[in-house]
Amino acid sequence: MALPERTAVVLLSGGLDSATALAVARWQGYSCHALTVSYGQRHEVEMAAATRVARSARKAVRSSGGATNRPVR
Repeated sequence: MALPERTAVVLLSGGLDSATALAVARWQGYSCHALTVSYGQRHEVEMAAATRVARSARKAVRSSGGATNRPVR
């Protein structure tokens, strides 16, 4: 019997802490969904950084070809 897919939702601000949380979850074999919330923050830079981190993680997964690494959706 196959094990069920492990999924995680990672709150992604674009900063170092949330980027690390995303990387650790992926390393542990989770299929990750990145969630970024626009709550009217003054700096749209945060949203742009979160988008870059999620895209970078997706590219890293696609280039790794590892069985336990799945794309960030």
